[in-house]
Amino acid sequence: MDFTRRMTLKVGSELKNVSLVGLAVRGVCSELALSQGQAYILELAVCEAVNNSIQHAYDQDPEREVEVRISLDSDQVVFQVLDWGRPMQGFEGLGLVSPESRDPRSAPEGGRGIYIIRKAMDRVEYAAGSQDNVLTMIKFI
Repeated sequence: MDFTRRMTLKVGSELKNVSLVGLAVRGVCSELALSQGQAYILELAVCEAVNNSIQHAYDQDPEREVEVRISLDSDQVVFQVLDWGRPMQGFEGLGLVSPESRDPRSAPEGGRGIYIIRKAMDRVEYAAGSQDNVLTMIKFI
């Protein structure tokens, strides 16, 4: 039987709040049949996504909010990070190649976090809308 458990967490757009998101992800991962290492990688990926919203979408404006939605089904966990700031440009091409494999003189700034996210998750999607930006990260269980 399929089931869904959901939670939503909203944090102020300050880097000091990212650890709260990490605690929530760690708690959700404790419900899953994951190794400690796998749980850590998921926590790292979601925290990196929140960092990206704070730093790039909001320029660390503490008056803004980042929302994290977590859905736990019998066969997958879905993390969505939402912001209402500047959309990410060129997402399709970001994080596809390891930052370490690029020539440091020609490597563009950024993309390291998206690389971590893509490696940690089974599916990653990004939608920039007129109202919000949503990064959806799915890990199959």
